[in-house]
Amino acid sequence: MNNATEELIAADIETLKNGGATGMRLFMEMSKKLHLMGLDDALKNWIALGMEYLPPTDRAEVVLFLMNSNLPPRYDERALAASADVPKRLH
Repeated sequence: MNNATEELIAADIETLKNGGATGMRLFMEMSKKLHLMGLDDALKNWIALGMEYLPPTDRAEVVLFLMNSNLPPRYDERALAASADVPKRLH
């Protein structure tokens, strides 16, 4: 690895360690870029690095974001109860 690459990695690690919106944004944007480029091995390595260096609360935020974007939408039970299309056993 050349010095510029090593400096960039060191800067990214510091950003991840500092966490917050900037650290989480870096993690998500780099993940997206690696995915779009089809670099699955690099993406796995980046995820491992990010999960190691992001503070625990930020790790949880990232996982929550990913889970929410892949799970079905939540529903409002009151709206469902008012709907005639919902089977009675859900009320």
